[in-house]
Amino acid sequence: MKKHSGYSHKICRLVLFILLVNLFDSCKKEDNKPPVITSINLIMNDTIRNNFNIKVEVTDNNSTARLELYANDSLFAQIDNLPFEYLWNTTKMKDGEYIIKAVVYDSKGNKAESSTTVLVQNALLTINLGSENHAPFKLVIFDEQGSILNSALIQGSGKVIIMPLTPAENDAINLVSYSTSNGFTGIIAYVHVKRGSEYNMDWKSSGPVVKGFKIHIKNDIGSFSQVWLSTDQTFYKISSMADTMNLPAAIPYTSGHKLLLQLETIEGKFYSFLTIDNIDELTVKLSDINIKQSRKSISIPSTGHASYLLMGSINEKDSTKRYYISEGESAPDADHLDVYYPIDYFSKYHTGVYFSQNNYDFKYYLNQYRGELPDRFDPISVDFEIVNPQPGNFKANTTGVFDLYRVEYYNQSQTIELQVVAPASQKEWKLPDLATAFDNIEFSLNNFIWNQVSIVNQGSLDWSNTYYDLSVNFEKLNFVEKYVQYLWIYNPLNVSKKQIRLKGENLPGNFLNQEWCSSSN
Repeated sequence: MKKHSGYSHKICRLVLFILLVNLFDSCKKEDNKPPVITSINLIMNDTIRNNFNIKVEVTDNNSTARLELYANDSLFAQIDNLPFEYLWNTTKMKDGEYIIKAVVYDSKGNKAESSTTVLVQNALLTINLGSENHAPFKLVIFDEQGSILNSALIQGSGKVIIMPLTPAENDAINLVSYSTSNGFTGIIAYVHVKRGSEYNMDWKSSGPVVKGFKIHIKNDIGSFSQVWLSTDQTFYKISSMADTMNLPAAIPYTSGHKLLLQLETIEGKFYSFLTIDNIDELTVKLSDINIKQSRKSISIPSTGHASYLLMGSINEKDSTKRYYISEGESAPDADHLDVYYPIDYFSKYHTGVYFSQNNYDFKYYLNQYRGELPDRFDPISVDFEIVNPQPGNFKANTTGVFDLYRVEYYNQSQTIELQVVAPASQKEWKLPDLATAFDNIEFSLNNFIWNQVSIVNQGSLDWSNTYYDLSVNFEKLNFVEKYVQYLWIYNPLNVSKKQIRLKGENLPGNFLNQEWCSSSN
């Protein structure tokens, strides 16, 4: 019995030893090693749209179990089998920036993760109407081959986001819209616009408080040539005391601004600034306008016809509110322009200089300067040759440096104007059939004849990788831009007397406010 008992003890010890060995081996083989994500086909800061097939490649010492995909920490997909691929329909997401996180688990619960920031951008265009209600207008978006991507009737206020009718891979879009007023129709198209741009129409919707005052003018100096009254909101020109009867009962101005009075007599040009804030009525004697204006000569490249218009603003925030200061033109066969202006109050001058070499040329140059008055006028150096003027299939050859150009067309009755704006990089374009797009047979492209080309160099403004940037509104343009250069080329076969400026004609008073880019068009 004892012998048998000893044998049993040996068996028990053997079994216990085997169990301990197995337990030790199992501890040695426990998997604490996470999987490794070797690649993921999302590129940092890349723009993606439509359906995107996310692919994640993984290695592990054992076996992988599942993949989880998160967008800004929100789970949107789980894949339990290899290969780890997921067709992500980005049209279900709002446009914007997302941190896409891939989390991979192996069969033991170990995990690895990788994050990439991407931009989802499916919208073709965002229209920012602002708080002001806008009258209805039709907008058509098309690709660079002329195929329509979508259209919309835009009206009211707020923001309108336009998506493609079908998935579209275009990085650049084109758009065209029209509106009719008093029997005249204006059509404008933008070529090679960065997809996802915001068409900002809100630049007028806000502003400081506008007040008004009444003015009485007394002539205590006898004869005079002109008197100008200017605020940041308006200006009036008086050639005789009888003109003072036409002054309004309330001259508008922005709170905090002053009144600029200017006087021209045989003795010269004079000015004075008066405080008008919180004043309802003001009496001014002409003898009070007695500070001598400064004069600066601006060189022009050769003898010809040159004229100028000078305006001023008192601070950077007044980009769209300017005081009228003065205007004038060169003497016959002169090589310079004399500009008259007050030397105080204004922080920035807005100087426009217009030049043509002779009265019978069909090229006209204009420079606009922001800041100090320029010393000389250097016209833009660009050659522009139209190969095919047809608006539906335009083509041109160009040399020189500029930012954008605009081709203007009219129908034969000159009741419809078509303008097409393109960045300098786009030497040609294709428009869709506007008659079909807008359900209006009058918009047939065969009915339009080109009238003029406007070539623009915005100077210091960034045109975002040669796209026409609709996100740059008029206010931002005036903050950034130091100068603008224009070249107007008229069609000699389609020019009218109104388009040929003769000696003695000054620039139109509103030409500095022409809106050549983005939202304000």
